[in-house]
Amino acid sequence: MSLVCFLWFAPDHASVFVDLPWGEAWIAGASVGLAAPLVVFFGSARDGTAPPPDRTGVRKSLPDQIAQRHAERIGQIGSWYWILETDEIVWSEEAFRILGLSQSDTVPKWAEFIRIVHPDDRAAVDKWFRRVWKTDDEHATDCRIMLADGTVRWVEAREGPVFEGGKKTAIFGTLRDVTERVEQLAEIQALSSHQEELVAIRTAELEAEIAKRKAVQAELELSEAVHRNIVDGAAEAIVTVDTDGTIISANRAVQTIFGYEPEALVGEPVAVLMERDVAAEHQRFISNYLLTGKSRIMGSTTELSAQRADGEVFPIELSVNEVTVPGQKFFCAIVRDISERKAAELALRQTAERLEESERNLKQLLDLSPVGITIVEPEDHNRLYANEAMARMFKIPPDTPLSEWGAAETFADPATLGFVRSIGFAKNPVSDLELLRRRRDGTTWWCLHYSRPIIFGGREAAIVWHLDISNRKAIEAELSRKEAQLRSTIDNAPAGIVMTDKDQKIVLVNEELRDILDVPREMLEPGEFYGDVLRYMADRGDFGSGDIEQKYERALHTLRNPNTGIHEYSAVSGRVFGVRRHEVGDGSVVTVAVDVTEQKEGEERLRQALWDLELAQDELVQSEKMASLGGLVAGVAHEINTPVGTAVTAASHVREETVKIREAFARNEVKRSQFDNYLAAADEGTRIIESNLHRAAQLIRSFKQVAVDQSSELRRRFNIDAYIRETVDSLMPQLKHYPKVELQLEMDADVSINSYPGAFAQILSNLVVNALAHGFGQDRSGTILIRTVTLDEQVKITFEDDGAGMDADIRTRIFEPFFTTKRGSGGSGLGMHIVYNLVTTQLSGTIRCFSNRGQGTRFDITIPMTPETEND
Repeated sequence: MSLVCFLWFAPDHASVFVDLPWGEAWIAGASVGLAAPLVVFFGSARDGTAPPPDRTGVRKSLPDQIAQRHAERIGQIGSWYWILETDEIVWSEEAFRILGLSQSDTVPKWAEFIRIVHPDDRAAVDKWFRRVWKTDDEHATDCRIMLADGTVRWVEAREGPVFEGGKKTAIFGTLRDVTERVEQLAEIQALSSHQEELVAIRTAELEAEIAKRKAVQAELELSEAVHRNIVDGAAEAIVTVDTDGTIISANRAVQTIFGYEPEALVGEPVAVLMERDVAAEHQRFISNYLLTGKSRIMGSTTELSAQRADGEVFPIELSVNEVTVPGQKFFCAIVRDISERKAAELALRQTAERLEESERNLKQLLDLSPVGITIVEPEDHNRLYANEAMARMFKIPPDTPLSEWGAAETFADPATLGFVRSIGFAKNPVSDLELLRRRRDGTTWWCLHYSRPIIFGGREAAIVWHLDISNRKAIEAELSRKEAQLRSTIDNAPAGIVMTDKDQKIVLVNEELRDILDVPREMLEPGEFYGDVLRYMADRGDFGSGDIEQKYERALHTLRNPNTGIHEYSAVSGRVFGVRRHEVGDGSVVTVAVDVTEQKEGEERLRQALWDLELAQDELVQSEKMASLGGLVAGVAHEINTPVGTAVTAASHVREETVKIREAFARNEVKRSQFDNYLAAADEGTRIIESNLHRAAQLIRSFKQVAVDQSSELRRRFNIDAYIRETVDSLMPQLKHYPKVELQLEMDADVSINSYPGAFAQILSNLVVNALAHGFGQDRSGTILIRTVTLDEQVKITFEDDGAGMDADIRTRIFEPFFTTKRGSGGSGLGMHIVYNLVTTQLSGTIRCFSNRGQGTRFDITIPMTPETEND
């Protein structure tokens, strides 16, 4: 907690009341006896609250305001108060004075304060204030301000929050001029720095004196240190030994080579560094040298075996020299570890052995190769090796020395050898070199060569592969010949041909196409863009009138996206050409144009002939229908003739009996018996007349319905089973000619369909007539079965007979027009064709035939209950 307090002491008061309008009031005692009023202002910046100027509505008395101003002036502390709610800032008079600002000319604002802050301190002060603005703690900082006269002063700024009801409502702060304090601190720091400089000077003098003394000692140690560094820096182990074989010194390399610390070896016998057998001879060697002054290793280099600290024996190279100083003699030994060198020599020997083995293996592999392989020297091309396949290629006898192979005679043209040598055949890698070679018997063959430099037998050489490509050359020649034939065929073809690549550029074109297109010749040269030809033709009007750009784009699209269809092109000459395009891989397209002018004219003539044929066929079909209807009429007429004739006879008999009874009645001679006989004859006659006329009416009614249906193409709703029975009744006269054939009905449909009864009657009539004529004949007995069933929205009608049947050849052609097996007996060949057309076209159904020779025939007809036709 920070508390600033302003007290007001009046000379005539023994005690004082301290008023804290922003906190609780309290009374403090004070001594009286001051010569002048003393004013001290208290302000809480933490858990109390700072005094808001006149914000609470309680206006300070004039003495209080005077006391506050005197307190700030005496204490040289300026204050400011920032009300957060209204963003209002209040500076005290002392604050204006410290800042060197006029109350009448300056509005209290943060910007005014920042403006007089020293430029070097503005960023830091602004950053400080922005940071403390967001916190609820007290903060202080020092900064420089620049007064209007250019004077620089130091100011201490403090601030703290003001809370009312637990909410921060304002920020209260003070300003104090601390220039004198800062200047005093600067003077103290200057004196301290001067004292430190004096201490530093004396310290440097003492250090220089100590350095001189150390330099003398260093010079004494330098020589020994240089010597020691040279010895320790050597890669070889350096060991000094006295005449008793005791180690005097050892350098650092001893640790690397032998694994001993140098200091640990001093005083040890030198034999610890030797292999056991060498150590046994060492002392004898020293004694002999000291006695005779002669030694074979002194002053020379010798290879020996040494032993490391871990017991490993390894090879060394040893150089020993005698060193004599006044009063002392010793030996200096230089030891080099030659383990790596020995290992390298061993590896080199092993590598050489492996190379020799590799060469042997290489020769074995090359001998097994089916490709001719030879190894030659790079300079004079002498052969160092040739495998068996090479000998077979050139037909060189086995065991022929390589020196007798020769070189120039192996080429069909001896001058080729010079060419081979000029390209550095044996030194530089060569690939895909084709040359005509000669065998020893004089025959030639095409050889494909590859060569690569190698090391063979420890020297530079080149390995050359020989591949016999005579067959490939023969194939290429044949392909060239066939290509020439193809080109000749294309050039002489009666059709125009052009090939374009994936970019629609011309690859080849024949003369026929040039004549067909009739465009400038330079546009049809290989490499030209075929789209330019299409553009020329479009502009010329070859593709018709209308949007030229659209027609050009369509033609170019067919070129880029070929299909197997034939497009017609009418030349400006009036001739018609059939154009076909197809892709031949990698985006290339072949376009073929054939003159189809005569073909189109022939097609027109054929179309007219076909039209005439269709008219004739329709007439024949109609004739067949009328013939069928005529047969039906004749049969029905014959059938009606019997009941009508019987009825006429009965009527005549009744009339005669009536005449007789009338005459007898006129004579009054009628007897009872005579009258009874008349009544009996009249009753029998009328009964006969009635039954026969009823039969005739029934036949006429069936005939009328069937006849009307057969001559009409109107659709109506009828019951399928009932209509089949009526149709069968109308066919009974024809069945009487085949008394051994029975017609049976199995009607299980019993549904009404909306279809064409005339077509239906025609189908049944033709099937019955066809079965009687071809399946049975006059003398063969059998059965015709007609069966109906319903299948969802369809009706299935099965017409089956157990007649003669037919073989596969006849069965496959039974529905063809004009096909008949009774042509000599009056058959037209249209009956079953009419049945097929009526079922599939008018009734929108299907018909299938099943038959084998001697096993009868079955027709399965399926029709929808409401057929869909073109009229629908």
